[in-house]
Amino acid sequence: MGDDTEPKQPEALPERLCYYFKPENAAKIMSNKKSVFGTVSLIVYLGQFVLVVGATTHYSSYERLSFCNGYSGEEASGVYDTLLLMLSAYHIIEWVRATILLCAVLVGVNLI
Repeated sequence: MGDDTEPKQPEALPERLCYYFKPENAAKIMSNKKSVFGTVSLIVYLGQFVLVVGATTHYSSYERLSFCNGYSGEEASGVYDTLLLMLSAYHIIEWVRATILLCAVLVGVNLI
């Protein structure tokens, strides 16, 4: 009356999440799913580009010297100049990062 069934082997567990974030594994996954990651990277690229153009346009606009909350001329310009400069710098950095990611996905090279 012995039981002839063998004990079941445990199912293979998926790798921990950190495994997928290693550069060599992430590049391999992204190059295998080019349509998904390419589309997302392209949307991020175009979004950052539009935001860079918008921030630099507002930073250099002639309207920045207009009357604003009791300020006029250079005082009015000083209200948002630092903020617009920081936004422009941030979005340029993100745009370059999105460009590198898009190239890595589409070419299939590990640039990460």
